[in-house]
Amino acid sequence: MRDHRLAVETRNVIVDALAARHDGGSLCIYTAPRPAGGGDPVSTMALLLSEHRYSDPAYEPAENGQARARPISLEQARAGGQAAWYRAWDAQGQPIRDGAIGTADADLVLSMIDFLAGDPVAVRSVLTCPEQIVMEAA
Repeated sequence: MRDHRLAVETRNVIVDALAARHDGGSLCIYTAPRPAGGGDPVSTMALLLSEHRYSDPAYEPAENGQARARPISLEQARAGGQAAWYRAWDAQGQPIRDGAIGTADADLVLSMIDFLAGDPVAVRSVLTCPEQIVMEAA
């Protein structure tokens, strides 16, 4: 049975470390298909709809295991299509994580998910860290 519980300060340290990887990085929104893993290559079938810049620093300091994103750039859609997933990249171009997109209750909340080229794309909110952090011994 596994039932560990992290102290709030420990969660804050973990969230701050993850958040710092986003500093000066980018957030890219794609059409399907989504790769199986967070660092797997993006398929040539997935169309890049928009690319946004994180602030530097990207997040406020964590409180109660959560961190609020600082402003993320407002961009125009590069192409038309339905947004299916996003990937966060660090400032060196290395993948950090992928997530689901929606207009509510999603990892990345946007004002819309059906894009037309040239439309403004506003990020309403983005999660810092999954709800549960699983830590396993090697």
